[in-house]
Amino acid sequence: MKRPVVIIFLFLILGILSYNDMFLGILLSFCTMMFLIFNKLISFKGILFLVLLIIIGNLYIGFFDYKIPYGEKKSLIIDIEREFEDYYKVSVLEPSIYSGMKANVSSDLILEEGKRYKVFASFSKDYVQYNPNTFNFEYYSKSKKSLGFLYINSISEEIGYGSILSRCRIYMRNRIQSISNTVSKRNYPIFYCFLTGDDSLLSEEVLEKYRDISIAHLMAVSGFHIALIYGLIYKCLGFFRVPKNQKKLMSLLIVFLYVLLVSNGVSSLRAFVFILISELGYFIDRRRDMLCTLSITGLIFLLYNPYTLWDIGFQLSFLAVLSIILFSPIIKKLVKWDILSIPLSVNVLILPISAYWFGKVYVFSIIANVVMVFIFAIFYPFLLLAFLVNNFIVNFLWMNKILDVFYRFFYYLIELFWSSTSISIIEGKKLFLLEDVYVHWSLLIILYTLILLMLFRKEKKINLKMNLIIVTLMIAFSLVISYNSLHIDYFDIGQGDCIYIKKGKKDILIDSGYDYKEGNLEEILLRNGIKHIDVFILSHSHRDHYGGLINLKKVTIDRIYMSKGNYIDKFENYRDNIVFVEDLLELDVGGLSLVLIPGLDEDSNINNRSIYVNMNYDNKSYLFTGDGEKEVENRNMRDFSSYMSNIDVLKVPHHGSKSSSSMEFIDKSKPRYAIIQVGENRYGLPDDTVRDRYLSRGIKLYDNQSDGCVSLRSFDGYFMIRTYRRR
Repeated sequence: MKRPVVIIFLFLILGILSYNDMFLGILLSFCTMMFLIFNKLISFKGILFLVLLIIIGNLYIGFFDYKIPYGEKKSLIIDIEREFEDYYKVSVLEPSIYSGMKANVSSDLILEEGKRYKVFASFSKDYVQYNPNTFNFEYYSKSKKSLGFLYINSISEEIGYGSILSRCRIYMRNRIQSISNTVSKRNYPIFYCFLTGDDSLLSEEVLEKYRDISIAHLMAVSGFHIALIYGLIYKCLGFFRVPKNQKKLMSLLIVFLYVLLVSNGVSSLRAFVFILISELGYFIDRRRDMLCTLSITGLIFLLYNPYTLWDIGFQLSFLAVLSIILFSPIIKKLVKWDILSIPLSVNVLILPISAYWFGKVYVFSIIANVVMVFIFAIFYPFLLLAFLVNNFIVNFLWMNKILDVFYRFFYYLIELFWSSTSISIIEGKKLFLLEDVYVHWSLLIILYTLILLMLFRKEKKINLKMNLIIVTLMIAFSLVISYNSLHIDYFDIGQGDCIYIKKGKKDILIDSGYDYKEGNLEEILLRNGIKHIDVFILSHSHRDHYGGLINLKKVTIDRIYMSKGNYIDKFENYRDNIVFVEDLLELDVGGLSLVLIPGLDEDSNINNRSIYVNMNYDNKSYLFTGDGEKEVENRNMRDFSSYMSNIDVLKVPHHGSKSSSSMEFIDKSKPRYAIIQVGENRYGLPDDTVRDRYLSRGIKLYDNQSDGCVSLRSFDGYFMIRTYRRR
């Protein structure tokens, strides 16, 4: 087979991916192998080799699954790399296990950028929610080799200066800042961002506009910048009649120094390594193959740190180059202007992956990209020239005035493009900006298959009809399994309860969390394609169970079930949708048998008014308990005994509080699995005594604080439980 390195890179990715999502990894691996087999592109021995690659990729990332002793105080040696408004950015040098790791530092102590210190400190990590189809902060941090926050208790000693590279970066930033007074205060952040790729000075509002119109890549030192700089240096050296070999070496060296000085982002490093490998082919007299070059570049990054796969910059930059390689020759034949072939081809793969990550599609993004990239390509060389001349030769104010005019024009174009996103044809419906876009996994499989077809279209005659049949059967098979299986997500919603249940076309939500961040629950629902709830069950009227409900704006609800004792004025907007549960109530929702057991009367405390829900499907029993305490547990065991026994999966009452989960209740219910819905709190939940009660009975215990969202899939009597955070 031609291009074996492409296959190796592809299956290493599948092996790494399966470590995070086994189902998706296996599905894509099977799809790829079927493609290779049916098109006679691989032998039986080759299949065994690919399986081995998947196993290697899965095991390899396991070696990088480092555990940080959060909370433990340690003696560390750190380099202060950068000072922001309220924290520092540092590199940890010792102990050696943390060598090269990054951290942010919140400290009242005075630290100096560029210095090296021995400190006594402890690591901490901000609480981040982990839910399906949302941003995986843990994996992203590991892709950056970030440890989180470092809290410095004391400075043992100042050792001296940091690394030479760190000091050179400081010098470069200081030189940029030295001419800040010649650029308007409004335009300086973008001037600084263009040169360094550091967008920390830009407001979140401005960055959001760049993302909306898909030109955020111009705000970083990306592959576009590196390719532009390399080409400029190469052309400039040509004027001095430098020999070709020396031109290439000198250009590579200058670009390498630039990348080290101004940015260590994935996209810029990827671009440099890509150019380096491409040019090495020239020196060893090998024909350039862009797909092989891209694959080798990717292998280098993934072997250095397999978590790089979850860096959005890595994904976007690699897919952008892959899209150009695969689709620009085809598009070039379809359009009259060659200048359009690259921006058009980039969007073939970038638009769907951007929609997946950001949930937005800007209809005019292609036009915005063509216009802004063209203008930037003209301006950027002048920006670099102005910086070099003004810093190292003589300060020409007229050059900075020209730059200032450009920035104003640049801002004007951004505002012009972005303002088109607010045009509405119907109230609340944007004309050029599609929001809350949900990319179903079946679309990703189709896109993946398209990539496979394009990758191997020149290998042999591809049987297009057979490939379409294979993909159709795979998607149909997966959809049938999905439709006939039971999905339960115990969402990681912070300190509160929120359980999503799906069976076929029916969607059920039990409680909605506190929703301390407005729109939090709605964002989780929309990212999972949930825009309609058939049945909402409110266990009781504490805000950590109903808060998300009152903030829903884009998600509609058919029926809400609650007890009269739990009704409050905040539910007035849903008054016509509410059904009050006063006695035992049986429901059939899409083949699911639900029994709603009312809580105690209105004279009891609010926790004991919690509605219990017993659900049965496929000979398995599930119990959802709200915040019911021992009084309601005892009543339910006495009066509704059949619904309290032989439970397969139990939602632990009251976030694992010792006011609930009596040994009698645990022995009565006999759950195989128990899930505690809990986040960071000041109540000491879940209580250690309660945890021990469950563990002493051999019950598998999960909780959101340790495991993130706990997802359960049941098909034909088989369970599959997945957690979204690794302990």
